Amino acid sequence: MRVKRFLVAITGLTALLAGFTPAAADASATAGSLSSDGARAQPSAPRPLPPAPRLPAGVKAVAPSIAPAAGYAEYVPGSFPAPCSHGVLCPAVWNPASGKWRQYHLAACSAYQLFNWQGDGGYFDNQTGNVTSYFYDQQGRVLYSFTPDQTNHYYNWDPVWSIRNC
Repeated sequence: MRVKRFLVAITGLTALLAGFTPAAADASATAGSLSSDGARAQPSAPRPLPPAPRLPAGVKAVAPSIAPAAGYAEYVPGSFPAPCSHGVLCPAVWNPASGKWRQYHLAACSAYQLFNWQGDGGYFDNQTGNVTSYFYDQQGRVLYSFTPDQTNHYYNWDPVWSIRNC
């Protein structure tokens, strides 16, 4: 848990040192602004995932992970979403250790703990039936709940510490 917060601080410091400004953030947020639940407004068509974050020299990248293990995980191309199997919730996160986007296929109904999930990413809910999924914060409070809509969603993973896909 401390590693996640350390990476948030390092990423923020890196952005500050790289000349990041709120105006630049507004210009790059072409999918719309974040709502109170952290979700971005929906684009009309799939678009490339946000640019990859950079780590300062000498800082070792830590790969994001999930527990229990996802049924399937894959590196995805520069656009989102990659195909998501029928009946599955597919969140995607940047993996700074590999320099690629990683998409997890969450098929089994479970509470999944997220480790080192930082910054923008997204999800595609291709589940079936009348299921509700949840994103939780560090204290286990619901940040966001949603039902399947077979639409790509962009999401900031910083406040999310776990996902329940059922």
